[in-house]
Amino acid sequence: MSHDIENSQNWIAVIFRTIKKVPQLLKGQNKKVKSIAYVVAILWIAVLSQLFVNRFFTDDSKLVDAFTKANSVIMDSNLYLVADMGTDYMSEEDEKNLLQYVFSGIGLTDECKITRGDDTDTILTKRESDQSTTIIKLVRDREKTKKDTYLVRRYLIIDITINEDVNSILSYKKKAEKIVSKLEAATYESQVTFTGTYDGKLSIEERNKITDRFVKDLQANVVVEQRGDELYTVYAYTGLINDYVKSEGNKINVNIAFNYNEKKNKTNLYVATPILNQDY
Repeated sequence: MSHDIENSQNWIAVIFRTIKKVPQLLKGQNKKVKSIAYVVAILWIAVLSQLFVNRFFTDDSKLVDAFTKANSVIMDSNLYLVADMGTDYMSEEDEKNLLQYVFSGIGLTDECKITRGDDTDTILTKRESDQSTTIIKLVRDREKTKKDTYLVRRYLIIDITINEDVNSILSYKKKAEKIVSKLEAATYESQVTFTGTYDGKLSIEERNKITDRFVKDLQANVVVEQRGDELYTVYAYTGLINDYVKSEGNKINVNIAFNYNEKKNKTNLYVATPILNQDY
């Protein structure tokens, strides 16, 4: 963050230096030349300012704005975060304390009930309500070393689904990422997905119209796409969102997909950043 602030200050300095140099450069010029030069200078300052805004004031909320314009019935929003917690020794009590810390850290105030998963290497806590479902897991993964011994690596998983809402999930994303940073996770990856639905089966043309508007609103460039009736998915990159993954050297941070549920006669829309990892 401090690096970004330093860079933003440099950008501001460039803009102000540009403004200050204009009168000096125009000494001795006639009024017509001065007028044209001032207009050009103002245009350049506007361009620099826009570049500054795009570079230093980017966030995932742009995706929320674009999603709400899609005019679908909002089904839910989901945060799925996986953090590598390393191989340091942890007792069972340490593991439970970790889950309790995360549970309260994301803002849950009721009792944190911890249970075993289907296997002995997973412990979890789950909270369900009419509005949301939160699952926090700690999963052990045994790794064989070159000396034929085993290390236990732990992965923290935070899975939050909020029903019929897209505005709250980003605040949970920030909280979750702040928590795993404080816990000094080796690495972590987070994914946010918004799901909406339309009545009936949308044609390819209708899906294209919705997708193209997303791409335009996010000032994105399409990287890979498959726009078919059975498989419709578009991967794109926008500078308005900070996070991204790389695939074959290409940055990707927006994934738009559709599928059709024949039983319900509904077309589902999925919008994810950076990519959609769930089945659809």
